[in-house]
Amino acid sequence: MTIGGDSAIWVATREGAFRSTDSGHHFMHVQGGLPSDVKYIAYDDAGKRLLATSSSSADVYQSSDDGERWSVVTQSSYPVQAVVPAAGKLFVTTSHDGVIAQPDREQHAAGGGGN
Repeated sequence: MTIGGDSAIWVATREGAFRSTDSGHHFMHVQGGLPSDVKYIAYDDAGKRLLATSSSSADVYQSSDDGERWSVVTQSSYPVQAVVPAAGKLFVTTSHDGVIAQPDREQHAAGGGGN
């Protein structure tokens, strides 16, 4: 679960991502390119975007428009558990012994981040 930039509540479930804009009274199923089995969802305050992972994919997904459209921001060779953005990199935890640090292409393309 995470709180988005617009104060919406986001929940990751095996049936997909759900969003509530009324303090959790009602939830709406969100798709827009996101797989149906969402494992992890987080809000990246610096990048003003949502990040998500899926049980069926090694990709990390992002949405910069409050979950309307999702796209792949980075790919891993291992099943991804969670993702944390920091210092221009995406730190991805995997179920195979470790953490992968990859350049955050979106932050570099926007001129953010560093080496």
